[in-house]
Amino acid sequence: MDTVKPGATADDSAPHLDVIVLMRGMLLHAYTRVYFEDETEANEKDAVLQSVPVERRHTLIAKREAGASAKPGSSGAIYRFDVHLRAERDGFLVSVSATRLEFPNTQCAKVLPS
Repeated sequence: MDTVKPGATADDSAPHLDVIVLMRGMLLHAYTRVYFEDETEANEKDAVLQSVPVERRHTLIAKREAGASAKPGSSGAIYRFDVHLRAERDGFLVSVSATRLEFPNTQCAKVLPS
């Protein structure tokens, strides 16, 4: 998917993506959020993220891949967000596997299978 990296929607909200997760065999879809690890200050103020137990918060935070750019010659960022639905390390709310979010010039996102 291509998208603009979101901004905060309120004073107590961090930039995030709302995600609906579907998979074969799952009768109802699940919702989760993707936060960004380079938004530390905003993440600390986000009411929803702060309501998640500390030991589970990392499952909602996309990791920025150091030195990687979204397209050749781009100065954008790539984020990795893994969702695990059936595993011992499942994420909070949900846990889809290996997704890369690319932000060329820190403005657009692309989800790629890894």
